[in-house]
Amino acid sequence: MISISAHGTGWSSQVIFGRSLSVVKLSQERETAIGSWCSLHHYLYVMVSNTDRLPRPLPRIRRGQQGPILAAVGANVTVFDASERQLQDHMVADRDDLALETIQGDMANLSCFDDSVFDFIFHSCSNCFAEDIKPVWREAYRVLRPGGSIVSGIVKPFYGLFDLDLEKQGTFQLKFSMPHSDLMLSDEERENWFGSDTPIEFVHSLGDQLGGQLDAGFLIAGLYEDDWGGSEPIDQFIKSFVAVRAIKPAV
Repeated sequence: MISISAHGTGWSSQVIFGRSLSVVKLSQERETAIGSWCSLHHYLYVMVSNTDRLPRPLPRIRRGQQGPILAAVGANVTVFDASERQLQDHMVADRDDLALETIQGDMANLSCFDDSVFDFIFHSCSNCFAEDIKPVWREAYRVLRPGGSIVSGIVKPFYGLFDLDLEKQGTFQLKFSMPHSDLMLSDEERENWFGSDTPIEFVHSLGDQLGGQLDAGFLIAGLYEDDWGGSEPIDQFIKSFVAVRAIKPAV
């Protein structure tokens, strides 16, 4: 089992380097709780209550500013992450008197929250840092109110199976098989490919990514594919990400 402290240290280094993902369109429905656009960044969770107070549609949200912007337009926001550096939104919240709380922890264990306390969860492409993602879906379902929704970003499993030496040359050849994680690499391979301060990544099947949400009780209401925005060679061939909107049925 990978410790939160290990992941937190890895993610803090990524924040320093300014790592980010592309902006994706999540839904055609302008009346969704977060509006038509949002960004994939490295928050494990941005959890929101009081969504009835939010304007429709929301302003376009980019590059990891989900928490402060949602709070600024009227939501009560909780940002939950493994990395202390990722949780620096509290400085903006304190400065601008926003209803935003930051909590450090493991996304598979939300025991610090009661049942049915949030209206909406924004969960970015973070499942690849969870060794087992089924508890992540179960916990998200538990803390959402009936009728609440979660928007999650997932990485398609093929993306973690390529030969990385060939990938750097623009050749995409499968090297690994499922199940796979960085734990299967030698220390030398990890150092050469990713550096010494990156968090461990795990490759999850679509069965666990999508089917896991259904098993937890969610109903999938929307899906959108996206790429790196043209910045990676793989974009010429296929989209590597999926954004999914799922709903906890109303009682």
